[in-house]
Amino acid sequence: MLTKSVFPQQRLCQLLRERSVERGDFVLASGRRSSFYIDARRTTMSGEGLALVGPLALERFAARGWEPRFVGGLTLGADPVAYAIAAAARASGRTLDAFTVRKQPKTHGAARRIEGCFAAGAAVVIVEDVITTGGSAEEAIRAVEGEGGRVLGVLDIDSNRPDAFGEREVRLVEEAAQEIAARSQRTFIVDKSKVFNTARVEALELENLVETAVATMISAEARKESRGAQSRSDFPERDDQNWMKHTLWYKEGNRLEYKPVHLRPLSVETMQPKVRTY
Repeated sequence: MLTKSVFPQQRLCQLLRERSVERGDFVLASGRRSSFYIDARRTTMSGEGLALVGPLALERFAARGWEPRFVGGLTLGADPVAYAIAAAARASGRTLDAFTVRKQPKTHGAARRIEGCFAAGAAVVIVEDVITTGGSAEEAIRAVEGEGGRVLGVLDIDSNRPDAFGEREVRLVEEAAQEIAARSQRTFIVDKSKVFNTARVEALELENLVETAVATMISAEARKESRGAQSRSDFPERDDQNWMKHTLWYKEGNRLEYKPVHLRPLSVETMQPKVRTY
């Protein structure tokens, strides 16, 4: 029986590399091109993959405080993930059932779009095998909420890997920062007047928004923890020992610096930091 340890995560990562990663030139569902393609079904539909995915997902649910009644997503990628989680829940004495969301409602029978175990008003977690743009997850959320379900969150098996952020989210953050910076360089002002030039004001506001967005993304990627509004699947816990400090981003050189948090204010009583809970 699998126990809580790093080993199942490492083994799942190894399975994904061995079974699911293909190198080449691929056109993704989003229309983007990629030098690699992850067919996670080769992992999630294997016996060992099913045995790993279910318990790991339940651990992730517990870490995030999710207590769903049902789990599922858009067919086909989400199906084996949902079934593995439901089976693992049953083995641990929990009641958690699975459903699947059709890409289109049936034209016969009950004409349902959501098949399997589902009820309006119930708490639901949407699952995916691999998320790129999030389109499939968004479609599943719309279908579930349209039928009265209450979505707690989204989980993909890639986020169970300890290095998932490094290989996927970091790459997306870097690409987004580069794209924003490139687009900002292509902006220009048509109105050259010196009186009531709202275009110039809007350009200054845009510059501020771009710099704020870049600063937020770069700072968030560098901070290896979850704190407040920042939530990272690879670093789910708050780390006061290493990250009790403010982040400063400088446009010149695109660099980061840090300054300590002052825990002894001059005019009010000291408030000890504590984890935000809900």
